[in-house]
Amino acid sequence: MSEAILITCPDCGKQMKVPPSVAGKKVRCKGCQAAVPVPAGKKPVDTRITTPEVKAKREAVEDEFAIDHNPYGVQQMNLAPHCPHCANELDPPDSRICLHCGYHMEKRARVEQTQVYERTAADFVLWHLPTLACVIGIVATILFLLFYHYWLPEYVLSATDAKLLHDDRWNYFDLESTNWMGVMFHWGIEVWLIVIGLFAIYRFGWFAFKRGVLNFLPPERLKPKDKS
Repeated sequence: MSEAILITCPDCGKQMKVPPSVAGKKVRCKGCQAAVPVPAGKKPVDTRITTPEVKAKREAVEDEFAIDHNPYGVQQMNLAPHCPHCANELDPPDSRICLHCGYHMEKRARVEQTQVYERTAADFVLWHLPTLACVIGIVATILFLLFYHYWLPEYVLSATDAKLLHDDRWNYFDLESTNWMGVMFHWGIEVWLIVIGLFAIYRFGWFAFKRGVLNFLPPERLKPKDKS
């Protein structure tokens, strides 16, 4: 007696045994009445049965006839702008200079890269010491002009001459009893001292403004190039 053929209905999944005489034909499923084809040949294998043997055979067939959907190894590339020199991605995309190799997009040439040290608190202190000195110079100039006009005569002249000088500075030098030391407090000399003091204040102030406002950050210190 020939061995029965085990088949599986593709619609309802019901398994049935049919005689070998109907091999290559179709039979009616007892469950859903659908037409089920019977494999032809001697002792055919029903690849629809999920047994370990069938799985192994199915995997072997799939590996043998596997389709390579990317036979040329084509990879999807990022469409962001890249450097024409080193092919690295530009960050940001509209950069004029590549941060990786220093290539300049407009000049079409590489820009020499330099490495600098990070700014420290000591750099700020050393950079702004002249600024502080200029501020002190402004204050010192103003104090000197005030001291020269109001208090220095009391140290150089007698009390009487100092009082006369303060009371009427314009007519003091017309007096016959004028002390010759009082010449240093003549209004013409004081005018020139004020002009020189204002010029010094302007120079000190302009330097302090440039250093403290326009160029607040200290200059970068370049690292020595690696000769290796």
